[in-house]
Amino acid sequence: MNHWLPKKKLLNVSLLVWFLALVGYGVGVYLVNSKIDQIERAFSETESAVAQEERARVLSAIADQNKTEIKILRNFFVMVGDEVGFIEKIEEVARVSGVDFEIDSIAQAKVDPGSVKEDINLKINIEGSWREAMIFISKLEKMSFGVSIRNIDLDSRSKGLWSGFVEFVVFRAK
Repeated sequence: MNHWLPKKKLLNVSLLVWFLALVGYGVGVYLVNSKIDQIERAFSETESAVAQEERARVLSAIADQNKTEIKILRNFFVMVGDEVGFIEKIEEVARVSGVDFEIDSIAQAKVDPGSVKEDINLKINIEGSWREAMIFISKLEKMSFGVSIRNIDLDSRSKGLWSGFVEFVVFRAK
C-alpha cells in the first residue's frame, strides 16, 4: 500500500525544480521589464528630441512673422549699457521742445527678484514756456522707451516762464 506515496527523494527533487522554475520566472519577468523600460526611455528621448526640434522650428517661424512687434517690445526697455543713448534721447526731446532741463536725480528702484525688468526713477528740472513744457512732457510720454510719468510740479516764476520738475520711471531690461 505504500506504493502510491512518492519517495522522499522524488519529492525533494520536484520541490527544487518547482523553486528553480519560480526563480527563473521572476528573473525573466525582471529582465523583460528592464528591456521594456530601456525601449520606452529610448523612444521618449527620440520623441522629445523631435518635439524640441519642432518647437524650435515653430518658435523661429513665429519670431520671423513678428519681427516688428518684437523690435517694438525690445525698444520698450532700456537695455543694459544703453543708458547713455536714453539720456541723449531725453536731451533731444528737451531740445526739440525748447525747454531748458537738468537731470536732478537718477535712482534704481526696487523690483521683484523674479522680474525681468528694473525700474529707473528719474527727476528732471525743466524751465520754459507753458507750451514748451507741455510739448516736452507729451514727447516724453510718447518715447519708444517704457516711460511712466509719476509726478509733475510746475510753477510760474515770472510771466510766461514756468519751472519745476518731472519725475518719471523708465523700464530697463535686466
